[in-house]
Amino acid sequence: MSHDRKSHYRNIPRVDFSRANLTDPSSISYKFFTKNSNPEYTVLTEENIELVEFGNDAKTIVLMHGWVSSDVSPWFNPLKEAYLSQGDHNVIFVDWSKYANMSYGESCAYVQPVGKCIANFLIKSGIPSQNLHLIGHSLGSQLAAFTGKAYKKESGKKIGRITGLDPAGPSWSNESMTKEERLNEQDANFVDVVHTDIQLYGFTHPCGHVDFYPNGGTNQPGCPDSDQDANCNHHRATRIFIESVNKKVEASEVNFKEDEEFNILVTPKETKFQVAVFGEHVDTSVRGVFYFETNHSEPFL
Repeated sequence: MSHDRKSHYRNIPRVDFSRANLTDPSSISYKFFTKNSNPEYTVLTEENIELVEFGNDAKTIVLMHGWVSSDVSPWFNPLKEAYLSQGDHNVIFVDWSKYANMSYGESCAYVQPVGKCIANFLIKSGIPSQNLHLIGHSLGSQLAAFTGKAYKKESGKKIGRITGLDPAGPSWSNESMTKEERLNEQDANFVDVVHTDIQLYGFTHPCGHVDFYPNGGTNQPGCPDSDQDANCNHHRATRIFIESVNKKVEASEVNFKEDEEFNILVTPKETKFQVAVFGEHVDTSVRGVFYFETNHSEPFL
């Protein structure tokens, strides 16, 4: 990767949050799934949200799609099925496609007001905050972050967990962006992040309590080494996380460094390094940056 390309992500103009206007909460839709859903799902609304029985002990997984996408995003159903096969889980699909299908700059700006709408909706649901697990891909990761920020501001409590699957990098990586303006470890009680397309579509630097860099965070095995499928690396985060629901893979702690030439160096720790389970079953007390390798094709883990 050329020096210009490696440094390019830093120079894309920062997110201009003033580009977003007031958001219509009714334009954001929610589908609610359980193992025994009949019909297949319930559409959640402001009118019925307080009447739905979520179960006091059940984890509620909230899936958030990225830019130019919707709730038919190809990773939603496989991840939902993986969770429901594990038993007592609720799964909610969030569709914010009205705002996700604008220009990239506008969609970035809208994660702030859309996140506030979703936070208010989740507070109204009565689901215990510690039972909420938001999972976002790309721009959906930044949306999850702003949902977490608004949830804390409105309720005084933090959401239990946020998982960022290759969080959006362009604009969010601009050097003038503060931690408070993007996904960071303060947005939930536990924030884990998977980086598979750093210095391009994904966010490059560690930004959670735990950050995983499979295969070094770029050039994922099995993805073409060209721009013909530039999203392959970016979407790989979703595919390996899906597999982690039913499979445990260990990752080793590493050092993360960026040199003057913008080369990212992910190097093994020689002594006293930790080992962490990747993905769904990560120990939420673990902190650090971790590395593991994947296969070229499914199963990746």
